[in-house]
Order: sequence, then structure tokens, then C-alpha cells
Amino acid sequence: MKEKYTIGDVIFYTRIIPTLDIYDLLELKLRTVEDTYIVGCDAKDHTAYLISEIEAETCIFTSRKDALNKIKEEKKKG
Repeated sequence: MKEKYTIGDVIFYTRIIPTLDIYDLLELKLRTVEDTYIVGCDAKDHTAYLISEIEAETCIFTSRKDALNKIKEEKKKG
């Protein structure tokens, strides 16, 4: 993951939990980038989110528009 992301990058994280009807889109600034995980900090409330390599493949986007499309698709399914 170090090759793809760097500290300070802004990413869009889709936190989707259909069983609880949670479809969140978070704008995070990366503060830690390691081989198997990244940590992003929400600019609004300063909450840190630990994101694993496996989760990052499906839940992280560099474009807000792509992230919103993912959430819309998941809402239609669930």
C-alpha cells in the first residue's frame, strides 16, 4: 500500500454496513501508511479510521464521484 498512497493524501472512504443501514462517505487525510494498513483522519471531527489492505481494495476511492456511485449501487442491493 505504500506504493499507492502517501501520507497527506486525501481519500474517500465508503463505510457500508447494509444490515445496520449505514452508508457513510468519509473524506480522510492519511496520517499513517504501512504495507498492510493505512490510518486516515477525518478533517471534521478528527476521528481516526484504521483501514486494512483487504478493506482498502473495495472501500477507498480517490474520486468523490466514484465513492458516491459505490454507495448508490450498494443501497440498491440492500
